[in-house]
Amino acid sequence: MTKHTLPVLLVFTILSIFSCYTDDSSQPSLPRLPFEDFSEFFDANNTVGDTLVFNSEEFSSLTTPKGMTIEIPENAFSVGGNVSMVIKEATTKSDFIFLNKPTIDGNTWLEASHSISIDPLTNSGQANIDNPLNIQMNLPSGVSGEDMDFYYFQNGWNKDSDIDVEAVNNSISFGSKKANWQMGAKEYDSSGTAQVNITTGGYGTIPHDMRAFAVLEESNVVIPLEYNVSEVTASGKVPTGVDFHIVLMIMDHFLLSVGTEMFSISGDMDLAVQVRVMSLDEAIMTIKEID
Repeated sequence: MTKHTLPVLLVFTILSIFSCYTDDSSQPSLPRLPFEDFSEFFDANNTVGDTLVFNSEEFSSLTTPKGMTIEIPENAFSVGGNVSMVIKEATTKSDFIFLNKPTIDGNTWLEASHSISIDPLTNSGQANIDNPLNIQMNLPSGVSGEDMDFYYFQNGWNKDSDIDVEAVNNSISFGSKKANWQMGAKEYDSSGTAQVNITTGGYGTIPHDMRAFAVLEESNVVIPLEYNVSEVTASGKVPTGVDFHIVLMIMDHFLLSVGTEMFSISGDMDLAVQVRVMSLDEAIMTIKEID
């Protein structure tokens, strides 16, 4: 990835960029994705989790694959015996992209710490949580060593002002379980903002679907950008004076094209990002490089 340092209001020459896709036979080595659009792609990613089993009649301390501990008191669930808890976590910038949970609350950018979803299950189905405030989640790290706010995901991230996440122990309760996904985060303080307009140049076709994100280099901030599928462009506000990546994801005929570029700007800019067709594994690796 190349870093570009751009002065105020400089409109630079757009590079001619071509999609690698022409027809199905031109990419015999690239597997077609089992997804027609990104909604299906994100839905599939949101179903993947790790399962932890514990006895609900006893106190349990569970450690998740990404380092969070969950302390569950005895009889915290509506059933006794063994309970399987499906854990899903987002801790990195690529996690928030793949789960389509960008770190934003309305128009407020968020610097995220650790987000988690827990679904307790028994052989007969989902187990209700009787004492949600007694289930304690201990985050593995805070955000810049500062206190955080508590957010839950329901049609986007929403702040719960009744719960704070202290930097001392990074502990949060499970709240009132307004939604499965919970997160510790704080508002990202930007010294300024600018409008960016992004093009892929000569993509060549009108794709079926696309997504675009601005991802900060030094902070766990993922900003969704507005996108125009028919014009294969994206636009939105980004912070000024900091390094950020533009991530473009385009889906067309079950083929995935991805491009990432790093920029730093001080004012409104027109930007170009090259995309190319990738296998799903290569696309995942490419996006994970921004973490």
